[in-house]
Amino acid sequence: MLDCNDIINEFPALQLPQIATEDSTPPVSKQSPLVALIDYNLTSFETLLARSGLDVVSLQNQLIELEINGIITVQPQGYTKLKG
Repeated sequence: MLDCNDIINEFPALQLPQIATEDSTPPVSKQSPLVALIDYNLTSFETLLARSGLDVVSLQNQLIELEINGIITVQPQGYTKLKG
C-alpha cells in the first residue's frame, strides 16, 4: 500500500521531511494540553483563546490537528470534544 512517504521519496529535490507512521506517533490527545480546555458541550474560539493563552495562529493550527485526528468536532459556533 502506498502512503505519503512513498510520494516524498519520489521527489527528493523538494527536501520534504518524512512523515511518521501511525504506529510510531503517540495519540494527539496525550500530547496536547488544549484537549483539556475543550468541553463536551460547545466551546467558542474566543473562550479557547482566553483559556489557552496561545496566539490565534497557534490555536488554529492545534485545533485543526485535533479535528483531523478525530478528537474534536468543529461547529459554526465553536468546538466540541468527542467522547471516547
